[in-house]
Amino acid sequence: MFSRSLLPRWFAATALVALAGCRQDMHDQPRYKPLAGTDFFGDGRSARPAIEGTVARGHLRIDTALYTGKVDGAEVDAFPFPITRDDLQRGRERFDIYCSPCHSRIGDGNGMVAPRISSCGQLPHR
Repeated sequence: MFSRSLLPRWFAATALVALAGCRQDMHDQPRYKPLAGTDFFGDGRSARPAIEGTVARGHLRIDTALYTGKVDGAEVDAFPFPITRDDLQRGRERFDIYCSPCHSRIGDGNGMVAPRISSCGQLPHR
């Protein structure tokens, strides 16, 4: 396929093309740590303060019953939205993924992680 004289040239050309793609522009771009001082803005901040009265996307928590479990300081006695079979199924899936390794699938605290933690001399959930 390649003659012996063309093979080193082919490797050199391939290496040059590969090295040309190894630029560090995005890796080495200038950036500021949050709340770090800078002379970019006149007030010495590295970022602009949040505009008064604005709420970050996903942080508007106007339904206090849903987010705190209380209304006017008293605990709610009903769930804040109707529960469907899909809600129960998703909750089961999330529990099985994130909770059951420690708490077991029935929630008795005898998951597969608990014996390993206590055998190391560490108590779970201090």
